[in-house]
Amino acid sequence: MKVIALIGYANSGKTATMNELVKLFPPAISSNKIQLGDNPDDFFVECSYNNQIVGIVSVGDDNGSHQMVQEPILRQYKMRNFDVIVCACRRRGSKSQMLLDTLFSGIDYVHKTKGASDDKIVASTIFSKI
Repeated sequence: MKVIALIGYANSGKTATMNELVKLFPPAISSNKIQLGDNPDDFFVECSYNNQIVGIVSVGDDNGSHQMVQEPILRQYKMRNFDVIVCACRRRGSKSQMLLDTLFSGIDYVHKTKGASDDKIVASTIFSKI
């Protein structure tokens, strides 16, 4: 199982980058996105791509969403033995990052700088790792 985690500060554009990532997949995948919580931009999606089962979760801030939303989905992906999991988390030492380190080993962290200027570039970097 490969785990790719987009890591960045609060309001650095992690969710926007994850939405850009989904746009790189075939269009049908976008229609399978399921909204998470109150933010209409947060989602999870499961798909088959290049003969791999891929799970993507956009939520990654430490505002309680990691426990209520992110953790159950990640545990489900792990239990179902997905080939690739892509998720977001705050900086190192955050609750969401510690959750990932508890659940998985060998996480490939991709760093997000603050701002929208690198959303597409970072999304492409993640996509190339899938």
